[in-house]
Amino acid sequence: MKKRLIMIMMSVMLTVSFAACTKEVNEDVETIDETDEDADDEDDEDEIDNDNGDDIKEPSEEKPAEKVDRVLGNDEYRVYFIDGDKPVLICDLSDSKGYIRSARLIGNRIYVVAYSNDSSKLRLSVYDCEGNLVDTPYTGKSGIFLNVADYQDKVYIDVYDYTTDLSYNSEVLIYDPETKKCSRDNDLEDVENKIRENDYTFLISGENSLLRTLEDFNGRIYVKNDNGTIFELDPKSGDMIKEIVTVNGSWYAAAVSGDYVWVNGYSEDNQEEYCTVYNLKNADSEKLYGGSADNRPEVVCGRNGIFYGYNQTDAYFHPDRQLFKYNAASRKMDILIEEKEKPGLTGYYYSPFMSGATVTDTDYYYLSDYDTKIGWKRYNFADKKVYDTGAFVHEYSWGEFAQVDAKKSIDYYPDNKDKALYKSYLEVVTIKDSVPNADKINKILRDMDDRFLESCADHTTVDVLDFDNENYWYSESNERTLNDIYKIGSHYLVINYDGYDYYGGAHGMPYRIHILFDMNTGDEIKLADICSMNDSAFKNLVAMKTVEDWKTGDNYYYNTYEDNPDYQNELFEEAKEYASKDMDVNYLADGIEVEYPPYYMGPYASGYICVFISYEELGININN
Repeated sequence: MKKRLIMIMMSVMLTVSFAACTKEVNEDVETIDETDEDADDEDDEDEIDNDNGDDIKEPSEEKPAEKVDRVLGNDEYRVYFIDGDKPVLICDLSDSKGYIRSARLIGNRIYVVAYSNDSSKLRLSVYDCEGNLVDTPYTGKSGIFLNVADYQDKVYIDVYDYTTDLSYNSEVLIYDPETKKCSRDNDLEDVENKIRENDYTFLISGENSLLRTLEDFNGRIYVKNDNGTIFELDPKSGDMIKEIVTVNGSWYAAAVSGDYVWVNGYSEDNQEEYCTVYNLKNADSEKLYGGSADNRPEVVCGRNGIFYGYNQTDAYFHPDRQLFKYNAASRKMDILIEEKEKPGLTGYYYSPFMSGATVTDTDYYYLSDYDTKIGWKRYNFADKKVYDTGAFVHEYSWGEFAQVDAKKSIDYYPDNKDKALYKSYLEVVTIKDSVPNADKINKILRDMDDRFLESCADHTTVDVLDFDNENYWYSESNERTLNDIYKIGSHYLVINYDGYDYYGGAHGMPYRIHILFDMNTGDEIKLADICSMNDSAFKNLVAMKTVEDWKTGDNYYYNTYEDNPDYQNELFEEAKEYASKDMDVNYLADGIEVEYPPYYMGPYASGYICVFISYEELGININN
């Protein structure tokens, strides 16, 4: 839930408007099987002159080649190699307490940078295209940026240790995939350290790397300083060549294509978000596109000066998704794909930053939903069709047990009827007839849904004065989404919901709902119904397990890192007071999780602090 909330907040902060741009909606987008590639031959190749007199080609409108480009797709835990209709799972860290930082396909090798979940260790692993691990050329500690670059027909590893304030420690290594050996490039390493000593930041967001900058800008170096000024530097010495432009406010370079850089920012003078495309070769810093505060895309780049991105259109929660093609030379914006987000498929967000979306000359690869699955699709620029790739990230187990629909109530800004917030969003779970006592279970669920909608009926739109005495407004809202449905033991069904309740202020409050049904009877079961342990013993067990969890440091409690000899006793007593066999807990296959809400045992940023207790320790026979 914590990760999910963070991702929601990130998505909210990244929204600004495309309203100033020309939009052409393609009504002919259809999803077809990967093997069905009969497309109309649209031999319509355009060339557009940019302001420097260079020809910039639109993507070819010819019939797609028989062999699809080889690409990678990665989410937080998995990397897929997609080669035509034969996707290969390269690595899966979902069960190994790690997550993917980046993945690159260079030649016939796949370079995966991964962190441990607590960010204490970083590793670069090299795989072949069949998913076999062939080398681990680099491992390091926390506090390191590591990037792999394809520059001048060589594989570079660029490492920067940002934990020291006294010296700048960058390593630039050339990696030979045949001999599996690394050699240092001292010249480039000296240039990188010199640039860092001048407190410059390399321009591409999330890739604070000299080599990735040289790769993206074809041998040129662009950096920015703390004042937001972009400079071009000499790639051989690191000295300044010229000042390009000063960008006001807080901003980052989201993507680059050729001479064009897409900037996402926040204007501090008028407190609005914006996005702008700059031509870095133009000393006059021509502003090619700018947008105000409605919807901003998160972008990846193809070639030919074209930018791609997803857009949120009408609300903070569960927006429709749109894929745009923006041509920096022609200043033209087209909507290529529009998709509805499906109820129940929460947890994955369709941002290119999160999904590892990939653009080639012919196709755009992206994560999308397949009924009860999440996997990669590809949009072909020539025939304007969407193809399944067969590369799936995740299958949702709830599809075996239930159908999920959505109900929502929308409130609009008084002065802008196109801008909306949900007053309520409810995902409605209907258990399938194949589940024993489905009718009785569904009656309990419908009554709970009715109570949720009734509680949201009085939500209001509220005008509030900000610190500058200017009006803004918010809409009170409550969302409840399905997390998962699964069976445990011999005859128990678990339904888990995630919720987020907002009544104004900096943020709302998350909540969770866990329901346990006995499929033999259709009754809702509480922990007290299956746990025969007396109340005092249960409270002591919860308190003891909470103190053990605090000692491991896996969760951030208020006093996790403070030297407080009395805190252990305080924590024990607080957990003991909180514990009750009537409280809500999460039911897992082998035990329960006691969940402490935000602010109870730790700060809001900690999310839920979860303490596991096995059924054996509780004296519960889940198969009884």
